[in-house]
Amino acid sequence: ENLMLTSVATILTLVVPDHSTGRALGLVSMMQNFASAVGPFAAGAVYEHLHKRVPWFTVAGLKIICIALVYTIKVPKVASPSPAEGDDTGPAPKPEPDSTTLLHALSRQTRHG
Repeated sequence: ENLMLTSVATILTLVVPDHSTGRALGLVSMMQNFASAVGPFAAGAVYEHLHKRVPWFTVAGLKIICIALVYTIKVPKVASPSPAEGDDTGPAPKPEPDSTTLLHALSRQTRHG
């Protein structure tokens, strides 16, 4: 569970704009605490009164919905201002990071190789 919470926080800081990071992290933390408090009681009642398989199928359905929602998220690309034509004094554009650089950034590893 702790590994998942750390991963969610890391991904949020990369996807959410800087001015909304605190609000997003607070909302995710609140929902995780709410689910941890209410989930077992709700699933227990469903297990007891409906059928023992209903909670498992409900969680499977919710996971499918969450995966579908993740695939609908569009991460905006930051457009860098391009220098005027013929003007070579502007900064050079940053190259796109390769998968290894991105993997190291997401896992917060400090050394490459």
